[in-house]
Amino acid sequence: MSSDRADRFGEAGLTHVELLPLPVEQRVLVGFPVAMLWLAMATGPGVYAFACGAQGFLTQLLALGLGLSFVAGVAVLSTRSAPKYGLAFAPLCRAAMGARGSSLVLLLRVGLGVLYLAAWAAPSGGWVALLVMAGLGVEAPPMLAGAMGWSAAALLMVVAWVIAARGMARVVR
Repeated sequence: MSSDRADRFGEAGLTHVELLPLPVEQRVLVGFPVAMLWLAMATGPGVYAFACGAQGFLTQLLALGLGLSFVAGVAVLSTRSAPKYGLAFAPLCRAAMGARGSSLVLLLRVGLGVLYLAAWAAPSGGWVALLVMAGLGVEAPPMLAGAMGWSAAALLMVVAWVIAARGMARVVR
């Protein structure tokens, strides 16, 4: 598939095929690829958490419509380099900022993702704790209902401690 492409851009052993520019005929970002890109961004857990909020139905639809339209616009704008230059965002970022500079962009993307999922995980932490307790056969006392989110985080800390202290084999058994 791309050994001839690698030969055109340098020594085959030193060239990573996935970072090579795409041929011009494959550089398309219309229709189905854009719809799939939007669908992947629009079906995140935060969208569902937002849609289950305490707003009115029409207000939720309007807010979701505006938000998902904004997401679609950002997705298309952030991927304009792919059809124009044949390179995705990550290689262009490395080319523009170097290996260390692109790490800053990666940290920003990871940080935003963590913030996004943390905002979603706050209400869902209670459900995770409730499911874990139900799976263990323990009935949740009513006085702990407010601490369910905290108990999910505490359970994850205990599991992480067990893995660090005794290894993964102890958890798998």
